[in-house]
Amino acid sequence: MLADLRDALRQLRKAPGFTTTVVITLALGIGATTAIFTLVHQVMLKSLPVTKPDELWRIGDKIRCCNWGGYTQGDDGDFALFSWEA
Repeated sequence: MLADLRDALRQLRKAPGFTTTVVITLALGIGATTAIFTLVHQVMLKSLPVTKPDELWRIGDKIRCCNWGGYTQGDDGDFALFSWEA
């Protein structure tokens, strides 16, 4: 195993352009994966930092109001933009 590692390092020293390309590609891949996971963790996996979550307001008057996107829901178009009557 140690001999294989030495051989790999020797081959990488012989081709500095390839080595640079590999290192940059790995750095970009690891950085992008970390950034995406951090975003998903903050937005989807972590709970909201509120003290009384039962007092939060949902925009819309149906349970599925916020999942389908846009300002109309279903066939009847029954969707309220605000959670209280204006």
